[in-house]
This record gives sequence, structure tokens and C-alpha cells, in this order.
Amino acid sequence: MRKGELLILPVLFLLAIFSIKLITAEGNPLKFLFLFQIVTIFCLIALLDIKSSIILVFLWLPFKGLVRRLFYLIAPFTRYDVIHLTEALYLSFLMIYLLLRMRKEISEEYSRNKIFRVYLFLLFIFFLQIFNPLQGNILVGLAGAIYMIFPALWFIFGLLFGDEEFVKRILKVISVTAFITAIYGIFQFFYGLMPFEEYWVKNVQKGYVTIKMWGHPRAFSSFMSPDEASRFFATGGAIMTGNFVLERGVLSIPFLIPILLALIFTGVRSGVFSFLFAVLIIFSLTAKEIKRAFIRGVIIFFAIYALLELFISPPPRPAGNMEVSQVYYFHIMRGLKAPTREETFQTRLKIWKYYLTEYIIKYPFGHGLGSGTLAAGKFGSESYGTESYLFALLPCSGIIGFFIFIYLFYLLFRNFKDVLKSGTTYRIAFSILSLISLSSFFGYAFGLTCIGPIGWFFAGVLARFSKKLPETSEMEEKG
Repeated sequence: MRKGELLILPVLFLLAIFSIKLITAEGNPLKFLFLFQIVTIFCLIALLDIKSSIILVFLWLPFKGLVRRLFYLIAPFTRYDVIHLTEALYLSFLMIYLLLRMRKEISEEYSRNKIFRVYLFLLFIFFLQIFNPLQGNILVGLAGAIYMIFPALWFIFGLLFGDEEFVKRILKVISVTAFITAIYGIFQFFYGLMPFEEYWVKNVQKGYVTIKMWGHPRAFSSFMSPDEASRFFATGGAIMTGNFVLERGVLSIPFLIPILLALIFTGVRSGVFSFLFAVLIIFSLTAKEIKRAFIRGVIIFFAIYALLELFISPPPRPAGNMEVSQVYYFHIMRGLKAPTREETFQTRLKIWKYYLTEYIIKYPFGHGLGSGTLAAGKFGSESYGTESYLFALLPCSGIIGFFIFIYLFYLLFRNFKDVLKSGTTYRIAFSILSLISLSSFFGYAFGLTCIGPIGWFFAGVLARFSKKLPETSEMEEKG
């Protein structure tokens, strides 16, 4: 690290953020100053120790929504929030840094690791789709990169730096922050939202109708949305469950209980489903052979099913004067007891059928990177809602990107046999990636600003695990 890097970096970020301010002409100056300070801190720490900066960003992500809403105490609501650019600026800097300092390691990964080559091809497809003219405006494609490209870049950090010891530290960070944010989510459920949070709900509920459930705001804790909160709590719950089941860590239980309560209080049923799926995977991973893992998975599946059917009473019929607890119980239990009968499930099936049978024939190359994300609505383009990250790939990246993504995760998950023989760390990492993958089938997990980085990071970790490349002292020194 040269002294010049420490001096020029803040100047460059100040110029970049000042340019953003001039272009948008919207937002409180203090927010731009905060953006400048936090991005500069992240990047300066990265110059000293990349792993420490990654941990710091993972600590930041769960609280970004709370920080965003706290600014409403001193500034009005704005449609475009520059706080979303925090990770984009950090990752842009870090990618340039890696290309300058770690070209040899990246080149070796490219030549030896097939999963990495497939991933880079998917990233290339995403990049090309920024310029797809069908989305009408290049700003839609550039904004779409925040939801599609920048979360996916975390794959590279998992691949290059995701050794077992570092992954353990990341798991601890996620589990501790899940517990802390769960406590705040429980507080919201019982005591209501703070004034600045109510102000945010009031301004977003027109375009985000599911922020409320029968008139009651969902508990979203410190996150950007209840959906993001539910995925994070499910991930934290999976880590605690993994420690309990695989390591017999009884001390995980007191931390697991509030996390699961907070998960339920988000009112997001697919989050609960994804956690139960992770539990199934974790118990399967207690075996050492695929046959036994399958048998254990089947046993746990029927155990969970029996628990829901025999010990949980049917939800009451909805009424206009239902209490908050009754609303949440009705909503969650209705989805768990009969998920295929839910209107939302049937709607999803119709949407997905359209994309698989009609859309791909009319538009095999999609509409552009931002067309299947929130970027389309914000920048005046036609929005293609899919209720799924996987199916959003069709308008965002076309049929090529859709199948490359599926092939990439096939390559990652086919290592299940090797994961069975690995230590606790990689088995928990596998269960988390399974959880987030399922959440991306029924939601936008891989595109969420907090969960997306976690999912892509662990995808990189498992890509690294698949080859078990020797780690050079030079890599460790730079990491």
C-alpha cells in the first residue's frame, strides 16, 4: 500500500459523490457527506486489510435501512436514495484494486475453476444487458446493476478469501447481527414503529402495498423491507440451528428463539418456509453418505409436516377487528397449512407459466438488466414483475442468462457429497446457500441489498471449496 493511495482515495470519492449530487439534484447534503465518509472508511480499511473491510460491510448491511430512515428526522422523503450507492462505490473500488494487485490469483482461478468461468460468463451477460435498448433508458440498466451485478460481485470475494477461518468469522457476524436486529423487530411488533419509521411507511405504501398486512405494518427491524428482514432472520436462524445440530451447541438456543420470533413477526411466509428448508438440509448433512442423508431429509420433512398438521390448530377466519397477533398467526398458518391453495401461490404459477411459455418466445434476449427490478419503475421504464429472482432473470438477462444461472448453481450444489465429508463451517455455508436459493425462487433474495451479498459470497465460498486450491502466502498477506 502506497501513501499516495491514502491521499488520493478520499479526493476521488469526493469528486464522484459531488458529481452524483449534481446529476440527481435531490437529497440532503448531509446524506451525501455521510455517503462520502462511510465509503471512504470502507475503502481505506480495504487498503490495509481486505478481510476486515468485508466484515465491516457485512456489519453495515443489516443496519442500512435503519440509517436511511433516521435521515428522515432531518430531511424529507426522496424517491432516489443515494445510500443505495454505498456498496456500489465500495465494490467498484475493490474490483479495480483486485485487478491491479491480484491478477495472478484471479487468472489461476479462471484457468482451474470451471465454476468461476461460468460465473464470469453470467456476469458478462448482465453487463451487456445494461445496454439493451428495449428497456428504453440506459439509466434503467445502470440502476439495475445495483440489484443484479453488484450483489453478484461478492462471489469473487468468497472465492478469493473464503477460507474456513474467515467463513467462521462471517458466520459469527451474521448470527450476532441477526440476534440484535431480531430484538429490535420484536420491539416493533409489541410497541409499534417509531415516528420516522411510520413516516417511511406512509411514503412507500402506495408502491409497496405489502408493507402492511390487513392495515398492520409488518415488523421490518433495521432492514430495507420486511422481505429482506425475513431472509436475514432465516439465515441467522439457520446458523444457530447448524451450531446446535452439528456442534451440539446448546448455547445457540437462547439466541435462536428471538430470531425465530422476529422471523414470524415479519409476516413473510416464504421466509419461514426457507428456514424450515434449511433445517431439513442441516439434518441431512449430519450423515456422511448421500443415501443416509436422503433418508434423514425425508424423516425430518415428515416430522415437520406432522408438527404442522397435528400440533398447530387451524387459523381462525379473518375478521375486521382482529388483533395484531391474530393477523400474523392467521397469515403464517394459512400459508404453512395449505400453501398450494394460497391465491398468491396460484398467481405466481400463472406469472411463471407466462414467462416460460410466451415471454421467452417473444423476447428471447429479455428487455434489459433493470427491467425486472425496482429500477424500471423508478426510471420510467416498463416493469416486468415476476415475484421471483430466478424468473426475473428472463427479462433482465434473457434466456441465456436464465439458463447460465441455473447451470452455475447446478455446479455448486452437485458437490453435496463432498460437503457431507467436510467440517461444520462448510455444511452451514451449504445450508445457507440452499436457503437463499429457495428464497430466490419465491422472492428476490439474490437481488436484495443485504441478503444478495450473503448469498453470492457463500456461492463463491463453495466454488472455492469445490477445488480446494492451495492458498499462497501472498494471497493471505494481501487478504
